[in-house]
Amino acid sequence: MAGIPDLSGTHKQEGFNIQGLMAILNKQVLAAETSLQNIQANGEDISLGAMFQMQMVMNKMSQCSEMCTQVSSGANSAIISMTRNLKQ
Repeated sequence: MAGIPDLSGTHKQEGFNIQGLMAILNKQVLAAETSLQNIQANGEDISLGAMFQMQMVMNKMSQCSEMCTQVSSGANSAIISMTRNLKQ
C-alpha cells in the first residue's frame, strides 16, 4: 500500500544528547585546573606568560560554557515550540 506510513514502532527515537557538550566543557575545566596547579607549583614566581596563558585558558573555558548554555537553550526553545504546536 503506497502512501501509508509505517506505524509499526520500528523507528527508534533518541533524545537530545549533551554528552559531547559536557566532554568539551570538562576538557576546558581540566586545562584550567592544570594551569592552576602549574602556577601553584612555581610558588610565588609567576611569570607574565603564565598569567596570560591562564587568562586564555579561563577565557576559552568561559566561551565553551557559554556555547553549551546556548545550545541547550536553543534545543529547549525548539522543544517548547514543537510542544505548543502539538497542543493546537
